[in-house]
Amino acid sequence: MGEAEKKSNQKNLILNVEKLIAAYMVVFIHVSFPGRFGTAIVCLARFAVPFFFIVSGYFSYEKFNQDNIEKIDKKIRTTGLLYLESIGFYLLIVLGVLRNSEQFITWLSAELNYKEIIKWLFFNKFNNIELEHLWFIGALLYCYIFFRFVYRHIKLINILPLLLIINYIFGEGHQMFHLPAFPEYITRNAWLCGIPCFAIGCIIREKEKVCTKYFTGKELLGIVAIAGVLTLGESYLVGIADLYIFSIVIAVSLFLYSVICPRKQPKRWRGFAEINTGTIYVTHQAIAIYLRVILEKISFKYENVILPILTCFVATIISIAIQLSKERIRKRIKEYEC
Repeated sequence: MGEAEKKSNQKNLILNVEKLIAAYMVVFIHVSFPGRFGTAIVCLARFAVPFFFIVSGYFSYEKFNQDNIEKIDKKIRTTGLLYLESIGFYLLIVLGVLRNSEQFITWLSAELNYKEIIKWLFFNKFNNIELEHLWFIGALLYCYIFFRFVYRHIKLINILPLLLIINYIFGEGHQMFHLPAFPEYITRNAWLCGIPCFAIGCIIREKEKVCTKYFTGKELLGIVAIAGVLTLGESYLVGIADLYIFSIVIAVSLFLYSVICPRKQPKRWRGFAEINTGTIYVTHQAIAIYLRVILEKISFKYENVILPILTCFVATIISIAIQLSKERIRKRIKEYEC
């Protein structure tokens, strides 16, 4: 994300709030509340990952459109580095939890066979649950690489969202088409989730004036509310799914709302600029692992209820602390250079 893009994001209070909500929804998928309430939240939260792909596609469009491909190359490098750093971070976390090198090697060996490596390379699939959520970063990396080579073919980009139909057939809709149940990684990857949603973001940027002309903020919020109810209806009919039809509707409508009805961020809301949702996404599983250990040791009665909320809180504090530390380091570097 370039400096201009960062400033644009920081000024749009609506987008920053939506990104924070989406980040918390991702946490609630992996660290869920108990009972039917938790199941309902998980189903509603399925909009979050497509939302982040859409945001990434939207802010990447200008770089493709202006042939400013160096910035995309930089994005590929930084995302790839983040991917490797995140994997390394979780390997250290698991090693710290197990505190036994033999157990760690046994745990790691589940990943180190050719079948699992192929799944990881093609579908960003991790066999170990501790690393499973990192598929998104790998899929986002593939999106940047893919669009790096096809950005000149606008007609192709316009039809890429149709890949979501295949996602539906192999995912939620397999029962309707009398197909066997497919593993989640068949639809939860760059090819059938990341790329089509990334393309939607590019299309929204290209057609932004049209969107502004035909939609109002109230209409979009109404669509979000209706789509939320319909998502719960879908989940009632087909059960838990990785992505619902109306999850996409929620993601697109929410993002369009931030585009059509942006609000300048007041100074008193400055803290939102310091909340890096990427940090929340990467660290929340590690935070949940250690919080769960602590809550179990103190025998906290309502562990399952408090854990998702506590994970969001701690992840947010860590995100702000890291962001502020980076800002201070940048200022000191600039002062030193002057």
